[in-house]
Amino acid sequence: MISHLNAFQITALETYSNGEFSYLASVPSPDFETSLARCGDTLLHFILHELSATEGCHTRSDAILRLASAAEAIDAIVDTLHDARHETSPQPSDG
Repeated sequence: MISHLNAFQITALETYSNGEFSYLASVPSPDFETSLARCGDTLLHFILHELSATEGCHTRSDAILRLASAAEAIDAIVDTLHDARHETSPQPSDG
């Protein structure tokens, strides 16, 4: 059976969270999306989506660039949060 995941996605599954979700690499294609959703890790879902061929990830360079770009965006948010004036999330106002 040919895997529905590409090599970059399999590497991510083997590496992410110390391989906690590596079992997903052996889930049959028809059940994969359901199994991924059930794992409950939305960051993993995002990473696998970014590394998919349908999203234009075809080479190792593509994979590195896509994840580096995401890491930069996350770093920018972290930096902004470090500079935030509040320690807790403000409650939404009833408007």
